[in-house]
Amino acid sequence: MAFSTVEVRAGESGDAPAEQEKEKSELAKLLAKVDNDYKAVEEISGYYKYEKKHWKLLRESGENILEVTKLIRKKHSRPEDRRY
Repeated sequence: MAFSTVEVRAGESGDAPAEQEKEKSELAKLLAKVDNDYKAVEEISGYYKYEKKHWKLLRESGENILEVTKLIRKKHSRPEDRRY
């Protein structure tokens, strides 16, 4: 399983329009959800024999990451902006 990091930066001037600030705030919340699920999976990774509860956590975390990633790509994707 491979994960990449996402870097979110403010505009050069530091004075982003209100819509951009709202978007960044929403994006930051979505990325925090992904981070929480990633950390849950990371905590139990390395086990050689998973218990039933571990498989459930892996499945649920993966599903959560997938759903939030789809939402991020749909609402925040900017092909011309390589920062996202």
